[in-house]
Amino acid sequence: MHGRRFLSRTLLASLPNSISSSIPKSILCGLALASLTLVSPNAEAARITRVKGSQVMIDLEGSSEYTEGGRYLVIVGGKKKAVVEITKAKGGKAIGKVLKGTAATDGTLQALGGGSGGGSTKTASKSRRSRSNRDRSSSDSFQDLTVGAVLGLGLTSQSVTATNQSNQSETISMSGSGFSLKAFGDLPISGNLGAIGRVGLEKFGVSGTPQAGGDVKTDIMYITADLLLRYTFLDGDFKIFPLGGLGLHYPISKSSDVLNVQQISATTIFFLGGGMQYKFSDTMYATATAEYGLFPPSNDVKTSLIAIRGGVGWLL
Repeated sequence: MHGRRFLSRTLLASLPNSISSSIPKSILCGLALASLTLVSPNAEAARITRVKGSQVMIDLEGSSEYTEGGRYLVIVGGKKKAVVEITKAKGGKAIGKVLKGTAATDGTLQALGGGSGGGSTKTASKSRRSRSNRDRSSSDSFQDLTVGAVLGLGLTSQSVTATNQSNQSETISMSGSGFSLKAFGDLPISGNLGAIGRVGLEKFGVSGTPQAGGDVKTDIMYITADLLLRYTFLDGDFKIFPLGGLGLHYPISKSSDVLNVQQISATTIFFLGGGMQYKFSDTMYATATAEYGLFPPSNDVKTSLIAIRGGVGWLL
């Protein structure tokens, strides 16, 4: 208020004497204060400087009226375009999350309901204490670490080149199925990019018939550790994503009619596939993946795997 009085006096002093003497001083003061009232809110309006997916970077323009947990309208060209929530504010800058609509660079923030704040102090404090509550208010997927478990069915094919009873080289085509049970953790990295880590058990089983007749088979139980990257598409409760990565498989039991069991050791599998997530409650979601796994080939053995997995995850 004192600053406005000083500015109004400065404005009055800058007017020519011919004008200021002909207009009552009370009217001049009122006009000066009214002009400052119209200008000052715009000077303090926060402005969006960058938009990346559902996140926005905000320049608070030196205003202290914008607080973490507050929700604001995004005004572009005089029209309401989106609703954002400030998730972090520090040093005159802020990060926000788009709850509704589409934000745009250079859009300005206006408090919901036309007030100067984005919500009561109690609401903002509660939002800061519980990030998961902010996630539940929108249709976005969880933005924190989630954990879960998946059960899978694997279809395996293998070709083995071996020497038959006639001392001739023969390629035996083998196939089979197995199961897997794995625990996983899904951690968002940046934007739509995230990492999935899995540990568990995977059973490998194939069988085939050589030219001489009689079935041969191989059975291996692996303990596994996988690290995959996924990139999520779509906004809302339902999301799809491609994924790819590596799996380390260590055999804990093994038997084979055609392979040298002593040479069956730890191996790395290359995974490529896709998946989906469907959020069906505030803290839980269903997930499913389809993956193609390729074992490193050798001169005598080539192996590949197609795995279908499904399970549930929940927010910690």
